[in-house]
Amino acid sequence: MAVTLANCPGCTVLATRADVAGGYSAALVDTGAHRAALVSVSAGGEVGRALNVPYGADFPAPAGGALPCDSGGRCIVLASTTEGTAVASAFQLAADGSWSDVTQDGGLVSSTPVARVVDLDGEPGIAVHGGRGDATVWVVYAWGGDGYGVVGCAPAGPDLDPSALSAEQCPS
Repeated sequence: MAVTLANCPGCTVLATRADVAGGYSAALVDTGAHRAALVSVSAGGEVGRALNVPYGADFPAPAGGALPCDSGGRCIVLASTTEGTAVASAFQLAADGSWSDVTQDGGLVSSTPVARVVDLDGEPGIAVHGGRGDATVWVVYAWGGDGYGVVGCAPAGPDLDPSALSAEQCPS
């Protein structure tokens, strides 16, 4: 989906996703000065509503320019903080084009500069690093109907195998 921004000097479209909710598509926009926003776009190309992403200072473009969104209209944003750790957050696009923050206050903060979106049976989940004694593990979150909750943990490494998740590996 192509999005062209007007009246937003210095803004860059980082990622888009077509038909997220109610005929609206979504765009993640780097607005400069360590800020990003999510914008809804109607099928006719009109901008619906925008929401500033409150968590993070630097926003890398998702792989392939595709904004990860689930079937419930929730889109995941990965960022890094000014301290250099990663933070993940999710925002829900409503059928009227409005946005709401559906993550816990402060986002889901990683203990390292690494976070990622992971495929959980066809729906995107959030994976961040967490501590377990002197070891680091992947802590994986999924939407649970009223918020994101931990579905399990796995050893930290370059690859994350969702089938290796277990509650026993999670930090207490």
